[in-house]
Amino acid sequence: MQKLLIICGPTATGKTSFALKVAKKIKGEIISADSRQVYKYLDIGTGKDIPKGSKYKFQNSKLGGFYKIGGTKIWGYDLVDPKREFSVSLYQKIARNIVKDIWSRNHTPILVGGTGLYINSVTTEMPTMMVPKNKKLRKSLEKKSVKELYGQLAVLAPIKAASLNISDKKNPRRLIRAIEIAVWRVDHKGHKTKKSDFSAEIDILKVGLKLPRKKISRRIRNRIKTRIRTGFSNEVSNLIRKKIWFVGHDSNST
Repeated sequence: MQKLLIICGPTATGKTSFALKVAKKIKGEIISADSRQVYKYLDIGTGKDIPKGSKYKFQNSKLGGFYKIGGTKIWGYDLVDPKREFSVSLYQKIARNIVKDIWSRNHTPILVGGTGLYINSVTTEMPTMMVPKNKKLRKSLEKKSVKELYGQLAVLAPIKAASLNISDKKNPRRLIRAIEIAVWRVDHKGHKTKKSDFSAEIDILKVGLKLPRKKISRRIRNRIKTRIRTGFSNEVSNLIRKKIWFVGHDSNST
């Protein structure tokens, strides 16, 4: 049975630094599970913490590439240009290919990050990821208010609507995606999505890091100060020059 280590937890709990220490002891390679670190040019703001002089080594389109930090490979960074669409289904394909590649070299993959949806996409089957975009439907919904979107979802999928947390109820992108999925299910009754056997034979160890709230707040404040001091404003200016107004045109929700 193949092994997979997952290190997760809130921002500023030291996930990557901990993973780097563990990787050295178990011949591990790290895979970032962060929905913003997948984008090129977003380095300081997303906390990639890449040492100066580190070079990105591209492998192929199935794997992307990696940086080496202290001799340890870190995958999952710089997978896509910020102007291009990216989704959790694309992340799943790439991350699973990386995991298999690491196994092929008898190393241990270490999935690290704070985007729970990305972590879950690697370890579990999520049929809703396979539901395609409906551009016509999205166009008809984009001018509706959050209240109207939630009301429409409540009619189409009352159980899903009731399960949403406060944040999701106020997020138009996630509400539109939920409506899109609900409409697809109505139109494809009886359709069975093909399940992958990827997660069937994996021995998973999941480690969750946590710290007292005050300590996390202090670390976040210090982190922000460090990022500003080390060139975050220049990074933003460069993004503006590249006409990158916002990142990722597609929703990462399922």
